[in-house]
Amino acid sequence: MNETHHQINMSTEGVKEKRSSGRSLELTPEIGTLFVFFTGGIVFLTLIVNGSTTQFVLHCLDMDKLTVAKKRILDFTKYEMLNKALEAFGELGDDEELGEF
Repeated sequence: MNETHHQINMSTEGVKEKRSSGRSLELTPEIGTLFVFFTGGIVFLTLIVNGSTTQFVLHCLDMDKLTVAKKRILDFTKYEMLNKALEAFGELGDDEELGEF
């Protein structure tokens, strides 16, 4: 069996790994900065592409329609939220610090 031994040295210049094969792998702060930059760029582009095309793809696949039951639940939720908001504003009308509505 081939055993490999690794020795890692950390310093202010970066991380150096000395392998038993004699080759060394050096991770400098510049490489770390580039890694973060490119990773962030890929994430940003992924979000832009997905965000701008998802609605179009869902529409083309006819997956943007609500079923009758879901539409009824959505309408009921809107109705309940409106009633709660009106109730809360009604209670605020009596607040002496905010004044009358």
